[in-house]
Amino acid sequence: MLYLISYNINDNSRESAFVDALKREGDTTQVLPKAYFLSSEKLESDIFKALEKWVGPSEQLIVAYADVQRLAGWVPSKSVDWLNRYKGNS
Repeated sequence: MLYLISYNINDNSRESAFVDALKREGDTTQVLPKAYFLSSEKLESDIFKALEKWVGPSEQLIVAYADVQRLAGWVPSKSVDWLNRYKGNS
């Protein structure tokens, strides 16, 4: 399954730890400065639980199922290749 993970973490060391934790959840590609696509067999609630400890009380995190069969936008070419590889998993 594919997910879009978007976050706002203000502390650089916590953000770095958050990204490391995110990458342990499955295969990722960064599409915006604070947004990644994630391929994982886990449920969004389980992914959220694994990541929420890095997010402070005035910060944000969203884990959303992504249907990339219907997608428009400009992203880095490496992300386009990554999305094409996982298109059938959404």
